[in-house]
Amino acid sequence: KNEFYLTLMGHAKWYLGMRIRQYKNSILLDQDQYVKNITACFKKMFKHSFKLKDSPLPGNFVPTKNDCPKNEAQTKEVKLRFGNLHYRSVIGALLYVSCCTRPDISYAVNKLAKYSNNPGIIHFRALLHLIGYLKGTSQKGIRFYRYMKDSPVDTLLRQNNIESNPNSILTFTDSSWNNCIDTRRSTGGYITYIHGGA
Repeated sequence: KNEFYLTLMGHAKWYLGMRIRQYKNSILLDQDQYVKNITACFKKMFKHSFKLKDSPLPGNFVPTKNDCPKNEAQTKEVKLRFGNLHYRSVIGALLYVSCCTRPDISYAVNKLAKYSNNPGIIHFRALLHLIGYLKGTSQKGIRFYRYMKDSPVDTLLRQNNIESNPNSILTFTDSSWNNCIDTRRSTGGYITYIHGGA
């Protein structure tokens, strides 16, 4: 196994490194150290030990503007509970991870980012849940296969009797139906695979 790092330092507080591991028939990209750095930093800032979670968001989480603080007293309560944790900074750090090597958190980051201007207690709790999920899954990443037939995506296609060209680009897409409580709009999403990697 060969391993090397791409590191961007710039003006960022954390190393934005991406680890690339080369195996016999695949390449794995992850940001293990970056995720560990940001979770450690948020733990220090917030003085809170994040419990490990098995999903990016709580199962019953339905974000809405009704959960945002509506008056000064509610805003003070949020600051009292989560004052040391800067919501927008956390969202920015997680957005970088979701765009590079962790598409599994893209939906969660997108939903939480909508409340960056005025997050409430429920939004902060969901954000802490997401950090707990990342803490326990820091080594997850995107794997690209030398041969498409070795990938789990190809196995899934074959199980469903769907033929694909080994060099093709696959895109899966779906949309909800009016699931946004605030706007009654639908949420759409897609994922594109090349060589079995998202």
